[in-house]
Amino acid sequence: MEESETSADGGVQPKTEAGMSRKEKWKAMKKMKRKQTRKEIALKERQEEEARPQDPQELINMEQEEAKRSESVRILFEERERDWIEAMEIRKRKRIEQEDEEHRIKDLEDEELFYQKCK
Repeated sequence: MEESETSADGGVQPKTEAGMSRKEKWKAMKKMKRKQTRKEIALKERQEEEARPQDPQELINMEQEEAKRSESVRILFEERERDWIEAMEIRKRKRIEQEDEEHRIKDLEDEELFYQKCK
């Protein structure tokens, strides 16, 4: 897996594409793709960094806007959580009421059977 070969005069020369195996070509292409991807990511990060405002007042404004957005997201989450908890409590109360009603019916049926047997 050498990336170079020795020439007739003993010097080291990079392998030519014709002298590379299929596996070596594939590895070289993969390496080039990774390198290109890293370059693109670095370029994008530099562009984003340059696009950021350098004015301190603008930075403060951006931070305040982000804080407002975070606060509104938190409030929305809390409201949804409160609604969910309330819905679960309602379901629980309904289930308890239904169970109580089933117990009353069963008790009445048992009582009725008892009186029928006693007659």
